[in-house]
Amino acid sequence: IQERNDATSVIKNNILYVLGGFSNGKAIPEILSLDLTNSININSPPWSQLKVPPLAFSSSGVVLGGLNNSFILVIGGVMRDPFSQDGIFGEQTLLEYDIKNNEWKRTAMKNAPDVNDRVQFKMLSNNDGIAYLHGGFFYNGTFLGDTYLFDTFLHTWEQLPTPKVPVTAYDFAPVLLNDGRLIIIGGFGPPVGNVQTPRLISKIEIFNTVNSTWSSQTVPQPNEMSDIRRSHTSTLLPNGDIVIIGGVNGIPNVVILKTASIQFQWKFQPFLVQNLH
Repeated sequence: IQERNDATSVIKNNILYVLGGFSNGKAIPEILSLDLTNSININSPPWSQLKVPPLAFSSSGVVLGGLNNSFILVIGGVMRDPFSQDGIFGEQTLLEYDIKNNEWKRTAMKNAPDVNDRVQFKMLSNNDGIAYLHGGFFYNGTFLGDTYLFDTFLHTWEQLPTPKVPVTAYDFAPVLLNDGRLIIIGGFGPPVGNVQTPRLISKIEIFNTVNSTWSSQTVPQPNEMSDIRRSHTSTLLPNGDIVIIGGVNGIPNVVILKTASIQFQWKFQPFLVQNLH
């Protein structure tokens, strides 16, 4: 299994699926699976290679969807011909992976936002087959703060309200809470000139998917925590806590955002995960 960056992943029935990525200057046409039900030797995890997708891709949005979340949907990012590595132009491409039957389907989406070659955006889905896309940028220097709803059954798109002030554009970590609030943590906002503008993790951006409204909450961080973090991961626990791991400027490596009460709270986790970014 080759090293890679800008891959994406989802978990279904305790199986981790890792899709695409970028390695040695090329996008990767690959989907891997790893069974999480048993203990794993982290030095030699037992990856399985599944059916090769019709395109190579990296930095794509990947969500579960369809009936009983039985499909993995790959949207946007850097999509390339797997042999020539030529770009895919003239269509907004959707790749669907049928988990049960180990089959791929390629579709040109109609009335879709411009997602091909949009990178560093994020997508999340709920249990009702609805996915949300936020942010990203194009390599021509266009930075995006837009948000879309995608119906994974009908393959239809709806642009959602944009806040009055710029919100995080890229390199952030989102989590969709069980009550429908989309929580956006860290990353960068649109640059000012050639200067990047980090979004402080002490200011959490919130999009309520139930009533399509934006808000923010100031959550002071402990002294042990850096207020700037990007390229990190975020995981929602059953109790509503959000675990943040790694990233650039990820000090400490593991922190927890507690969301059970109206006022969120950062908690420093006193154990280390080395060199995660």
